[in-house]
Amino acid sequence: MEDRNRLHEIFECVLFNLGGFSASPTTSAVETGYIGGTCVKIDAFLEPLTYMPTPLTPTTLTPTNRTMKVAAFSLAFAGLIAVAGLWKPTPVAAQSDPAPNTEAYYTQKVVPIIQANCARCHGGMNHRGGLSLDTRSGMLKGGHDGTVLVPGHPEQSLLIKLIRHEGPADDPMPMPPKSKISDADIATITAWVKAGAIVPASAQ
Repeated sequence: MEDRNRLHEIFECVLFNLGGFSASPTTSAVETGYIGGTCVKIDAFLEPLTYMPTPLTPTTLTPTNRTMKVAAFSLAFAGLIAVAGLWKPTPVAAQSDPAPNTEAYYTQKVVPIIQANCARCHGGMNHRGGLSLDTRSGMLKGGHDGTVLVPGHPEQSLLIKLIRHEGPADDPMPMPPKSKISDADIATITAWVKAGAIVPASAQ
């Protein structure tokens, strides 16, 4: 019975603190909440809490030295990209191509064509038709049909007629006999002959 009364007092104290309820006559001496046998007002232990949120005020963004540097770098980078888009590099071949009247032209441009297309029959120990294309003197001497090179005159040079496949129908045979070299290679050798057929001392 005593435990039941005690629970009843605790229940009334809870209801009182929730608001709007009065304690019963049996608990009139107990005023506001049940803590250790005494009902006390819970609000007395709580400090009033006033929440005043700090108003958000618009801030003025002031550019710092760092942001200004980043912006300047970005503009400079964008400018470089724009310039790069307009710049058209000169092809490497165009920058390094030697002139036809130089020894380098013969070494870099003419010799590779002769080695790839003519050396099998007219290079090294192979002198088909008595013709060697390893040296300038060998071209000037020519083969069984005479000289194949007239420096400065590609239109008179049998070498040009043979690589164009415009020579005699039967003999001497076109060079190379089965397929004509490219027009670009023909133009290279023609330009060399027209410029005087210049060769280094080792190819004289």
